[in-house]
Amino acid sequence: MAVATWKDIDALHRAVNSIRERRKALKAANDPGGMDARLAAIEEQLMQVKIKSTEGNLNYPDMLNEQIYNFASLLEDADTAPTVQETTTYAGLHAQLAAQLAAWTKLKTGPLAQLRAQLQKGEGK
Repeated sequence: MAVATWKDIDALHRAVNSIRERRKALKAANDPGGMDARLAAIEEQLMQVKIKSTEGNLNYPDMLNEQIYNFASLLEDADTAPTVQETTTYAGLHAQLAAQLAAWTKLKTGPLAQLRAQLQKGEGK
């Protein structure tokens, strides 16, 4: 379960990095399709983006990144098989992550891919 949790953290971070790259590219292109808000909504579910200080986590709720990371830390504290409660917690966190990653994939392979093709077609003229 610890390995699966760390794989989830890796997938989450890769998605956030990719979303941030796309958002940066959209800003450079003046966000012609209005996609930035859709990307921001997914990013904000994956990671708390409002924290600007070390005490910021007192003002804003933990998002999936923080929740999964804290769960992974708890798993490292025990040298035993996962409990039913840990298994249930992992299943819930994993399902939330899977839903956000699916939303990201759908946006990335659909509207964003179409927008990229349109922009490339416009540059080729």
